Amino acid sequence: MKALYFGLIVVCLCGCKSVETSGEGVSETAEARSSLEKLNATGKLAVLHSAWCAKNWGGPENIESMPDGGYRLRYRKADSLNYLWVKASPVPQKTPDSPPPWEEFLEGSEDKVKVLHHAQKWRITRILGREVKWYQVDAGSGADFPLYETLYFEATAPDGRVGWYQVSVCAESDSSAAEWINQVEWLVPKS
Repeated sequence: MKALYFGLIVVCLCGCKSVETSGEGVSETAEARSSLEKLNATGKLAVLHSAWCAKNWGGPENIESMPDGGYRLRYRKADSLNYLWVKASPVPQKTPDSPPPWEEFLEGSEDKVKVLHHAQKWRITRILGREVKWYQVDAGSGADFPLYETLYFEATAPDGRVGWYQVSVCAESDSSAAEWINQVEWLVPKS
């Protein structure tokens, strides 16, 4: 799972237009809001974003447009290792039938890394009024907190645009992940 996730990041870094915005302060910057509204007005997909993160953390600090019409938003809690991503795709994405085991990497003997795989059950949250399954991807490391992700879920925006969305969080605890993973909503343009 680590290699697949790393591959996604490489594709995003090489094939995405990125708009860096300030993550400072506890408010959505005018630049970030303008970028979100432009993406919402001109994009293939309606923007699912986190007003909660924008209010409490600032941002989003990064907005990436994908060549296929999808996008990725990244919010970061101050200078911490807490993140929330919203990923959108114009086409259905493969999802596992059962929750994959989460990985924990431990130092082994002779500088070898030992990987433990932990079985888990689906967790359920409500996003846009529907149940969405989510799970833990890994245990984190010294450089990041554990990663949690929803399955990609189909959603229809108020204007009729259909997309497939995934919410991911890096959080210091299961309870923080559960609190943040459903903090998304459709972007409503300011009048």
